[in-house]
Amino acid sequence: MTTNPKPAHRKKAEGRISRKKTHRSAGPGAKIARYGALLGAMPDLLLEISSRNEYTSIHAQDAGFLTRPPEQAVGKKIEVLFEEGTSVRIAAAVKEARRSRTIQSVEYKLEPPHGPGRWFEGRIVPMKRGKVLLIIRDITDRRCAEANLQAALDDAKRANDEKSRFLAAASHDLRQPLQSAQLFLDVLRQRLTGEEALLAERVGLSLGATAELLNDLLDISRLEAGEIRPCPTRFDIAVLLNDLVVEAQPVAAEKSLRLRCFAPSRFILADRVLLKNMIRNLIGNGLRYTDRGGVLVAARSSSGGGLALEVWDTGRGIPASEQALIFEDFYQIGNPERDRAKGTGLGLSVVRRIAALSGFSISVSSVAGRGSVFRILLPPGALFEEDKGTTPSEPVTALP
Repeated sequence: MTTNPKPAHRKKAEGRISRKKTHRSAGPGAKIARYGALLGAMPDLLLEISSRNEYTSIHAQDAGFLTRPPEQAVGKKIEVLFEEGTSVRIAAAVKEARRSRTIQSVEYKLEPPHGPGRWFEGRIVPMKRGKVLLIIRDITDRRCAEANLQAALDDAKRANDEKSRFLAAASHDLRQPLQSAQLFLDVLRQRLTGEEALLAERVGLSLGATAELLNDLLDISRLEAGEIRPCPTRFDIAVLLNDLVVEAQPVAAEKSLRLRCFAPSRFILADRVLLKNMIRNLIGNGLRYTDRGGVLVAARSSSGGGLALEVWDTGRGIPASEQALIFEDFYQIGNPERDRAKGTGLGLSVVRRIAALSGFSISVSSVAGRGSVFRILLPPGALFEEDKGTTPSEPVTALP
């Protein structure tokens, strides 16, 4: 009696079923055996934990940091392999990994009776049916490197703080004799004529540049030493900007430049002295690097609900490659000879530090040969409630 051969599609289906059954019956132990070569190359400790918080399989290259041999832990609860405090933290992380279906991490330190302690990281990876995979890695070298790095950073910070305190003390001590020298020179100028008067004028310029440098150094050192703290008060930004424009008019007139202000009345909450220092620096910078045209100081609402304070100029402009560098200490464009008549290179650095201290942002947009705009952005919290709903002003696109 002959039997009909099974159709090809039935053979394939039965083959798939047979393979699935074999795969299911293999279990986690067979899986680990199948990838033994790969696991053998891994330094990590791998522990599969069931939904009942019992170890179902363990692979360990180095089991010296466990409380018992790993083979004795299969079927046991989590705490049998770890110290009490560590096991509680790992159990909590396992619970959170199951709940959130996200990988959790726990770092802990073991202090053996002899020798230095070792740091470990346990990462809990959620799996199907409530199982999790606990991966433990020795991170002692990493923690030592982090500790060494932090120690180096602390040393650098202490050295920087000491430098700032020294500069603050030195600058303060030097300012008084310098001011005295300027007073004596002013008296002397009244008695000199001709070449001697010209020489005295040059001495005055040198003393003025030195005083500017000392003032900038004192500002920076006090900011870095934490001696300056913002003291916010309520004031009208239009009044402050107009006062600064009036103050700088003689410098603009000397260079035949136009200096204008466009600032609607807006009350803000900020440190008036610090903000005035920032804008004064920006106006002085604009006048110094502008040969034709002028400088515009403006205030307008920003799209984010804050207030933008802007200083526009028609000066030489700043190449795109250098716009991120101009806020660094002593960085100047077009002054390789370090001519003090062109400034100290610290004004924008002071502006950057005050902006960071006050919670403002500072930015620059520029086109080489056409001019620049420096923008201080005050957050919405710096505006009073009656001013927050104001419609944003139209952007300024040209000098008046």
